[in-house]
Amino acid sequence: IQAVLQFPSVNRIAAVFGQINWQMTDTLQLQVGARENWDNNFASNIAGVAVPGVTTTGLAGTGIYQINYSGTSTTPSSYTAIAPVFASGRFKDSVPTGKIDLNWTPAPGQNFYVFYARGYKSGGTNSGSTDHPLFNPEHVNDYEAGWKGRLFNGHMLTQVGAYYVNYQNMQYSLFDIAALGDTGTGTYVANLAPSTIYGAEVSEQSRFGGLGVNLGLAYTHSALGAVNTLDSSRLPPGFGSPISPPQCLAGQTYATPCFDYTPYLSNLSGEENPFAPQFTANISVDYNFPVGSSVIDPRVTFSHVDKQYASIFEYQFNLMQARNLLSGSID
Repeated sequence: IQAVLQFPSVNRIAAVFGQINWQMTDTLQLQVGARENWDNNFASNIAGVAVPGVTTTGLAGTGIYQINYSGTSTTPSSYTAIAPVFASGRFKDSVPTGKIDLNWTPAPGQNFYVFYARGYKSGGTNSGSTDHPLFNPEHVNDYEAGWKGRLFNGHMLTQVGAYYVNYQNMQYSLFDIAALGDTGTGTYVANLAPSTIYGAEVSEQSRFGGLGVNLGLAYTHSALGAVNTLDSSRLPPGFGSPISPPQCLAGQTYATPCFDYTPYLSNLSGEENPFAPQFTANISVDYNFPVGSSVIDPRVTFSHVDKQYASIFEYQFNLMQARNLLSGSID
């Protein structure tokens, strides 16, 4: 028997933005942009709270308890009554972001740039969790440099760039081994240690007569910061219910049973960020054949994406294998 309640949430966002472009010389330009962001987020949830001494007698039809049992559904050996308690939280902050960009155009069609940009994603609340009531905003500090050029009398356009990113406070859902049954599902949104991402990208678009060639190559290196946690899907059956036992600590006495999660902990430090393939590449070749007043344009495209993981847990289940795609078309 389980009550069904709504989990309302409200996010209020406001910002003010300004940018100044200064043409320092005929070839040198400085761009400075700044933004102030305000967030005021509310969220509500249900925290499952165990009710000691409550039996199943008289609970039928009340709709106010969820019954967890051990044993089997036909011959349960024990019961735990879980009362839904309405809980709410609030997150409020003010975050500055911006960009400083220096552009150099030594000749028409040749642009070199270097910039620093800072972005963020709002924090929020873990409603119903007394251990982790709030999670902080994400911050990304991005340093980039590159060249965009026009070559061969405009027949080829090029883009070359390199970047270094410091990714702070990545928000990720983790299993709460310290919670005393107050998180509802045993999970909460956590802020991970800073991770590092850097790489380079090269691309070009060209057409010489009827022949067109588009090429793109990218390399990305990513590494998570210090992360020592567990994947709740690897826990024994019965975990992830509204009440999950806390970590057993030496010298402590628990009113409810505890559990030793130590064998299930994994050190993920240095592993790839989710959805961050190391190499990607694509090439497209086409040729325009005039036919009367029309053009027939056959095209062949090939793309490659390296393996990547859909989670910080690099298990086979989360692995997205490397894939190649070859396609052809006629327009």
